[in-house]
Amino acid sequence: MPDPKTPFFNGYGAPPKSPDTESTTLTVDDLSYFLMNPSRFFLRRQLRIQLPQEEDVIADEEPLLFEFSEERDAAAMIIEACRKQKRVITIQDALAILQASPSSPPGSACEAALSGIWPKVSSLAERLLSATTGEKLQPVYSLLSIDVEGETWQLNADLMELRLCGLVFYRCDDLRDFDYLNAWVRHLVLCVCRPEGVLPQTRHVALDGDLIFGDIAWEQAAKHLGNLLALYRDGLFEPVPFFRKSAWKFVQKDMNAAKSKWSGGFNAGGKAESADPWHALAWRGLEADDVLNERCKEIAHCVFAPILANKKLEKIVTEEEKGEKRGRKK
Repeated sequence: MPDPKTPFFNGYGAPPKSPDTESTTLTVDDLSYFLMNPSRFFLRRQLRIQLPQEEDVIADEEPLLFEFSEERDAAAMIIEACRKQKRVITIQDALAILQASPSSPPGSACEAALSGIWPKVSSLAERLLSATTGEKLQPVYSLLSIDVEGETWQLNADLMELRLCGLVFYRCDDLRDFDYLNAWVRHLVLCVCRPEGVLPQTRHVALDGDLIFGDIAWEQAAKHLGNLLALYRDGLFEPVPFFRKSAWKFVQKDMNAAKSKWSGGFNAGGKAESADPWHALAWRGLEADDVLNERCKEIAHCVFAPILANKKLEKIVTEEEKGEKRGRKK
């Protein structure tokens, strides 16, 4: 058995100066997949390692309330119904949809669970319908040539959720680092492609508000894409120390917040990122200070600093929150 304290990866040695032609052509989904988890990208794609996935356990008891995932699934069912009917359905209609689902809690528990999520879900539906009033355009496909430190890389771009107002995405969850990164990559592609007549704007609609990216000059967008592709190139030869959740904490707060997210514990906000099986294997045997090193900080700034500089947030305030504010003023 290997010693768990022994680092898993000791390097290939110096990578070739220029990757092969096949490696220098990728899709936007390839780039996004890499950025979501570079450890998984390297171990799975380059080393052909497969890790066992957690199996879904079938519950042998009826649910009594919505857990996190069930809450998001319920919201998705309601939003899909609103999109099909092109209107915000009533809470009674939403209740009927959920009660028909075997995954929902029974009876009054379902009604109570829906009441808890309805303000944000109905707001998301209203904002999404407003953002998608224009006709959806045909997908735009383009092969982009991007300079990556003197090398020419080809990025197969496909803009799917395209309207005259730009790109519109949504997810039935609060805004998270995942959403910022996913929307940013596609927004850069939009600003480089610049389809005729399309506003260079990207909007991601979430439960707690809208994330918006405005126009970025072609040269700047191409430069940002080149920086991300340079990280992708490095990720073909070694695990890249970019840990999305910890990096987000670092650029928003400081390294202490990043270490808390990496190692877990008080105020970590969920599971330790180091517990991710791909990170745990790729960075086995290293302490937090060795993992979250200077290169890790540089990469975090490279990826997330432009996002923070260009983002615009339209946060929502529910009627319940408005009432609480009025109550505090009295």
